[in-house]
Amino acid sequence: MGATRCGARRKTTSRGRNNVKNVDMQIDGDQLTIKIDLGKDFGDSRSGKTIMIASSEGNQTLPGHDDVRLGLNVFKQKPKEKESTKEEESTT
Repeated sequence: MGATRCGARRKTTSRGRNNVKNVDMQIDGDQLTIKIDLGKDFGDSRSGKTIMIASSEGNQTLPGHDDVRLGLNVFKQKPKEKESTKEEESTT
């Protein structure tokens, strides 16, 4: 059986929508390989606590495997903001 690619532009969901972000998947037989570019980001998460790197945007059905679902979120912590000191505050 040949490999099936289902990247961000070709991802097939149970409703046929293309809605994954920064996720490139390849199915070869019973093996699923996922590639994510860790250098990308899609801004703040909904909570605003983290920065989204990749997402399946909910649980997705894998092509050719209707009984298998994938739910994926990849994120990183937001950089900590510098705390202003009393000295800095008094000069502004």
